[in-house]
Amino acid sequence: MTVNSAAVAPRVLVWAAVIAGVVTLAISIAFMLLPETTAAIRACGGNTPSIVHFQLALNVADVLEALGPAGACRQASIVGMDAVNRLDLYAYIPAYGAFLLLSLFVVTTEAKLRRYWLVALNVIAALLADVYETSRQLAITADLTNAEPYMPVLIVASRTKFIGLTLAALAASWAGWQARPRRVTLAVSCLPALLLMPLALLVPKSFGDVGTLTLAIAWLALLASVTRSALRKDTGVFSARAPASGYRQ
Repeated sequence: MTVNSAAVAPRVLVWAAVIAGVVTLAISIAFMLLPETTAAIRACGGNTPSIVHFQLALNVADVLEALGPAGACRQASIVGMDAVNRLDLYAYIPAYGAFLLLSLFVVTTEAKLRRYWLVALNVIAALLADVYETSRQLAITADLTNAEPYMPVLIVASRTKFIGLTLAALAASWAGWQARPRRVTLAVSCLPALLLMPLALLVPKSFGDVGTLTLAIAWLALLASVTRSALRKDTGVFSARAPASGYRQ
């Protein structure tokens, strides 16, 4: 990608990535603090209903298992997951989408990598898949007895999303490795997602939660990396002396 340094406000862009990352982190914490979530945990005897198992369900039986035992636990889980999914749809997806698009632009540019537009298209595809996934989850919990028609879209959308997010982690890892000086923490922190997310998609009940945890680790490393760029006196990303072209592939 060719960057015109005169056309970009470097600190605004880098700090926007940081702010989007902090908002994403805050919403991630908020998911567990929602009154509906805490009520579901109490109703289920201290067990937290797994939104990841819901997302990666292959059939209605998997959905029911993710929602917990029939009765008070399942009813509270439905209310809790609906609250999480609404927050996800209207706040979390826009926040983490902005964070990934901005932060990946910053780190790939620092590493002088080309083809950022491919990274951006991958992230946008993951975001659209996440919107479909979340909307299908809300439709399923609204009418569990007629949930079966929604399953094919949920299955495809959730896996498209997680594959896209894993590829985004790969891009971040490669950018960290190619950067000079090399950003080893970023490069290494993103690698577990490449190993465990395929297992999460294949065996979600065993590896779903740990697989998504690796994405969280990758995002924290990415946030730390762009924060480091923002705190430098000269960001080094769009320095006035930086060449307008000549990026490595």
